[in-house]
Amino acid sequence: MKVTVNRFEEGLVVLIKDEGVGAYDVPHEYFSIEVHEGDVLDVEFESDGRLRKAVFLEEETRARRERAAYLMAKLKKKK
Repeated sequence: MKVTVNRFEEGLVVLIKDEGVGAYDVPHEYFSIEVHEGDVLDVEFESDGRLRKAVFLEEETRARRERAAYLMAKLKKKK
């Protein structure tokens, strides 16, 4: 499932689902990779809700950051 790292909150990583509504609060220590706000991940969960796997999607993360920067620059020019 594709998710975005939304924020960090009291030892938790808050993940937002990309396809629809939903959020997951995952303890930071469950991640075997370093994650940052805005990172796009492909994740899998165990049946008990624990994180099984998290893969950083570098290309998609970069594309989203570039799109956000473009939109911010466009908004600043309108002022």
